[in-house]
Amino acid sequence: MQYAQLTLDGMDAPSAKIIALHKVESHADPAWMLAAFTTVELIAYVHDTFTTDAVWKSLEQNNVNSPREPRAMGAVMRKAAQDGLIEATGRYQQSTRDSNHQRPVAIWCSLVR
Repeated sequence: MQYAQLTLDGMDAPSAKIIALHKVESHADPAWMLAAFTTVELIAYVHDTFTTDAVWKSLEQNNVNSPREPRAMGAVMRKAAQDGLIEATGRYQQSTRDSNHQRPVAIWCSLVR
């Protein structure tokens, strides 16, 4: 069985994803976005590869409250990639976060280490 790609207003899936990320980012708490971005940056300086599980764990350990919309993490990772801090490896591993129910999460590679 084949499934059609979801689109937003007739756009292809990648364009719709970018618009959705911008929308999530624009509604996210700026203080949370800064804390999450700083955490990604710090992790990238210490680890060759990592997933967002490590970012979430560090935020929790530092008592940073979760955002209303957890998809804001996608915008943080996209900005870190655009800024040349990280890049996607194209590999995935099962998430260790209970809320993710072991879904695959991207493995990111540090470009600053």
